[in-house]
Amino acid sequence: MPKLFRPYYRDQATGERRQLKKYYAKVRDADGVVRKVPLSANKAAAEAMVRRLLDAVERKRAGLGDPFEGHKLRPLCEHLADWEAALRVTGVSDKHLRETVRLVRRVVVEGGLLRLEDLRAGPVQAYLRGLQADGPPRDLDPAKLEYTRVELASLLGVKPSAVPPLVRSHRLEASGNGRARRYPKSTAAALLGGRGQGMSVRSVNMHLAATKQFAGWLVKGHRLAENPFAGVSFGDPERDRRLEFAVLDLDEIRLLIATAHASPEAVRGLTGRDRAMLYLAAVTTALRPVELSRLRRGDFLLTGAAPRVSLDGGRTKNGKDCEQALPAAVAEELEAYLGDRQPGDTVWPGSWFERAGEVIRRDIARAGLPFTKPGPSGRETTVSFYSLRHSAGLLAEKGGASLREVMTLMRHGDPRLTMRTYGRLNLQQLTEAAAKFPTLLPDATTGMSPGVPPHGQKCVPAGDDERELLGAIEEHRRQAEVGEVSGNVADEGDRGRTKAIDKSSPGWIRTNDQPINSRLL
Repeated sequence: MPKLFRPYYRDQATGERRQLKKYYAKVRDADGVVRKVPLSANKAAAEAMVRRLLDAVERKRAGLGDPFEGHKLRPLCEHLADWEAALRVTGVSDKHLRETVRLVRRVVVEGGLLRLEDLRAGPVQAYLRGLQADGPPRDLDPAKLEYTRVELASLLGVKPSAVPPLVRSHRLEASGNGRARRYPKSTAAALLGGRGQGMSVRSVNMHLAATKQFAGWLVKGHRLAENPFAGVSFGDPERDRRLEFAVLDLDEIRLLIATAHASPEAVRGLTGRDRAMLYLAAVTTALRPVELSRLRRGDFLLTGAAPRVSLDGGRTKNGKDCEQALPAAVAEELEAYLGDRQPGDTVWPGSWFERAGEVIRRDIARAGLPFTKPGPSGRETTVSFYSLRHSAGLLAEKGGASLREVMTLMRHGDPRLTMRTYGRLNLQQLTEAAAKFPTLLPDATTGMSPGVPPHGQKCVPAGDDERELLGAIEEHRRQAEVGEVSGNVADEGDRGRTKAIDKSSPGWIRTNDQPINSRLL
């Protein structure tokens, strides 16, 4: 075994000659090159490390070395950079690429993962559980009564450009315009209270899904033997829903479109008429904001017996071609709006889709509609641009569309997604459904079924006829247990079936109760 030694070094400050605490050893690798390998400060541990190194060298010389050894020596951040480059070649959108890599980089950096050997289920799950925990409470300076945009952004840990949309979406107070705009202490306290909450289950699931995808790429690239997160399950987002989009009814949608059409203000490059036609197209086609921003004049076929809008797979979220039918009245309105535009012209150009919620909230406030509404689960739901997509599914269902037709409109491949996301009924709808339920109580005077005593009254003792009936049922049960059903209760076929069931049944269990098989029932 190579000799252990501790090298000397000279202190630059004092010039003294000192000895390192860590042991070293000179080891000849499988290629015959002698390398000075740092070991442990503990001599026994250093000797054990040398033995492992020598064993690894011998295994590699015999062709039994670790095929992943070279990748294990590289930092995990280098593998992450390679994965980002590989994703970019696949043609995914820049937003998807940026968000997916950001989630994994957060897990790697904040989770303290340095090498491939650190990419294990235990540490990653512990980090994700920490994301769900609420942060420590933060108190505001009692002497400070108002904040500038930069000060409030620093307090919340966000960019200054994110402050105005947050204040508007929560309908909080602010005063002044431009550089003189100030936010009172109550606004800062409300926003800070929301920032102290831990992540929702859905957000944590997104981190886990991206990390699983990264580990799967490592396995496919022969950089890792197996995916360490293959057996890690996702949490149930239904038990911790933080954001639910509200559904607008027909009158609210009409008011929103009319308000936008009459608005003289341009929001993110869209005039009032542009926004009105945008909302109309969104609620009738159920297209997402980014898909609507990619529509061109040539995608609309507004004349003929079947007006429709088409979108190829390169511009849709799921990568599949989309063709949505349009109502005749909507087609006429869009035909007048589009006018003589060229087929290649983008109908709603610009980057408005990145702030689609801000666009629609301007018209929501102008129309006097609430920003939040009671949801099906009792929690508050938020009115956003996606509310138009949710409303499209509900309006189609109210119009008599089947589940399959609603799935086609929403472009879902799983009916469970349609029912879970767009099939939730609120309290008013449940009340209307309950009113349609048939009457189940036959006795309208007492509100009870005949023979059932009202609450608080004792049962009347059974008469002779009732006792005789109960005795016959008990005798039938006893005979069924021993397989001796008499001919006046069941015929020979029933008796044979009863014996066969008794013979195969593992004792007396509820599902093999023989009176259930009787023709009397």
